[in-house]
Amino acid sequence: MSRFGKWTAWLLIIMMLTGKSVSAENAPADDVKTPAQIITEAMEVYSWFTISPLDVDPELPGTEAVFRVADETLCDYDTVMGLLEDNFSAEIIEGMLAYEVYTVIDGVLYGDGVVRGIDPNISDVEYEEISADDQRIVYQVTVHYVGEGENGIVPDVFEFVREWIDNKWVFTQFTFFW
Repeated sequence: MSRFGKWTAWLLIIMMLTGKSVSAENAPADDVKTPAQIITEAMEVYSWFTISPLDVDPELPGTEAVFRVADETLCDYDTVMGLLEDNFSAEIIEGMLAYEVYTVIDGVLYGDGVVRGIDPNISDVEYEEISADDQRIVYQVTVHYVGEGENGIVPDVFEFVREWIDNKWVFTQFTFFW
């Protein structure tokens, strides 16, 4: 699991399974999340397909190359797809699945369990909501790097967009920067 630890993933899973909102527009006051929390939680889920796949258990049935996902709450393909659909547009999900991190056998997820790691050159990240209405929220994320200002190293600036589609907020523009 990524450096943000299993507790972050569990918190995210509980929120998604219980239908807790991650938008300020339709959340009770004590459930309001900052842009950093919203994007970091989505980055965690996205990381399952890029740098930090779900833990696998070599003791569970599998093949020589892949092992069953160890987490009983996330080993089911339909459950994971539901989580993805609750947070990302179909186009973004298609891109995540293109990484081919998991093999699905009889509806169960299998993976190689190879963790790739977060970019060690990231020194700081700034999150900002730059516009919002009841159908669309735009965030700006500035990623700073170690040695910034030296040898032409400049921060990256990304735009993230969440839209209200089918009665839920989903990212329709999302850049994985870890």
